[in-house]
Amino acid sequence: MPRRRCSLVLNSSDFAFKIVRATALLACMGAVLLANAREHSVTPAKHDSDGTKACKTIEPTLSESADVHAVKAYEEWIAELLKQQRFEDLDCVANSARVGKLRFPGGAWKLHSIYAGLAEPEPGKHATEEDWKNHFTVLEHWVAARPDSITARVALADSYAEYAWAARGDGYSDTVTDNGWKLMGERLEKAKSLLDEATTLTTKCPEWYRVMLQIALGQGWEQEQESELFHQAVASEPDYYYYYQAQALFLLPKWNGEDGDSSKFAEESANRIGGSQGDELYFRIAQKDVCACNQPEFNHFSFPRIQHGFEEAEKEYGLSIVDLNTLALMAIKSSDYIAADEAFKRIGDNWDRDTWRTEAYFNQNKTWATASAPRLRAERNALSAEGKQYIADVERRLAPVLAHCMEEPSRDPAKFHLLIQIAQDGSPEKPGLIEPGAMSSCVVGELLRARDRHDILFPPPPQPSYWLFVELDPSAFSATAR
Repeated sequence: MPRRRCSLVLNSSDFAFKIVRATALLACMGAVLLANAREHSVTPAKHDSDGTKACKTIEPTLSESADVHAVKAYEEWIAELLKQQRFEDLDCVANSARVGKLRFPGGAWKLHSIYAGLAEPEPGKHATEEDWKNHFTVLEHWVAARPDSITARVALADSYAEYAWAARGDGYSDTVTDNGWKLMGERLEKAKSLLDEATTLTTKCPEWYRVMLQIALGQGWEQEQESELFHQAVASEPDYYYYYQAQALFLLPKWNGEDGDSSKFAEESANRIGGSQGDELYFRIAQKDVCACNQPEFNHFSFPRIQHGFEEAEKEYGLSIVDLNTLALMAIKSSDYIAADEAFKRIGDNWDRDTWRTEAYFNQNKTWATASAPRLRAERNALSAEGKQYIADVERRLAPVLAHCMEEPSRDPAKFHLLIQIAQDGSPEKPGLIEPGAMSSCVVGELLRARDRHDILFPPPPQPSYWLFVELDPSAFSATAR
């Protein structure tokens, strides 16, 4: 279903008309965002009931397990509440998420997404200076109207931190202008002072430390000072994995670490926690070190441990289609095309732009994984004892087929290999040529006809949809062997 949009044109330079136009657009945008959000059919994951007072505003019902845009839609809804200056609603929603430690499917904290919706004028889009000016005006109104709101103050500090990084830009340090460095420094200092002021409030928020860690990175804190901040953060909320992601970023070679420091930190942190929770944390930290680009640090991570961490997160909190996209990218980067193919099959067309950057890159890797996985599965199956025995059984069952194809004298009797996928009931699913030729083509043709007739040619395989290589030697059979 196409997403709704606002369209309003008032051709007048009169100031009153401009006010009417702005008011109408704001009202329309609010209705559109709410409607678009409801069309996503984010459902809270486990642990979503804590007995806190219900908020007056009705949150959109979204399905992050099926819609890759669901959390983004939730952040847009939060951004729209801010534009409408519904400060009481924002405080209530944030407090419920904070006290209840609410999670989305997959385990992402709802509180983090709330702040993501408040951090920039237009989440995920390029903002002009006028956009930033208006954004800060609304946030400052919130702080003034509700001076005891920890959410308002941390959101304002977070916005100044984002504004600081906007001044720096995304390039290497030698591409940043002197004015860019100056503006970044001023804005980070403003963000830090706002966080310092917020420490006087009774209510505390996990995002306070997350934003301060971002400031520490931008201000170039010494490792010892930043590490102390990190440990204070973890002590305040041990399960808030964004602290670990921030620390992993701080330890990358392009910032303050050496090659291997970030991945070593991930391993040590996961080992200290241990068990499935440790592996889940390992997956979360690896998420910060992988990208659709050249990031050598990711090469130091263990993909089997990443995969197990993802599985544990899904088991505990349900499926996140965004996390599944990340897992597919991690599998590609780790050259595990079997795991990548399995992830791509689950993803379908729900590709995530933040993960893949372009649809072309997503499709390129999906195609490569689909083409590579069958051969790799067959190679893996051939290494197991049960796989070796099953291959021998299949080769014996193929003797009549081979003998039939030998009836044509012109067919080359040389050995050849086939790549075959066998269904759970023993029927051939996808026979494929490895060395094209008249004899191999005949055998494949016979297997395809058997598949279409639903003939059970083989014993049930060790697992459903079993891939294997078979080596056939036509010279070992005569035309009378049928």
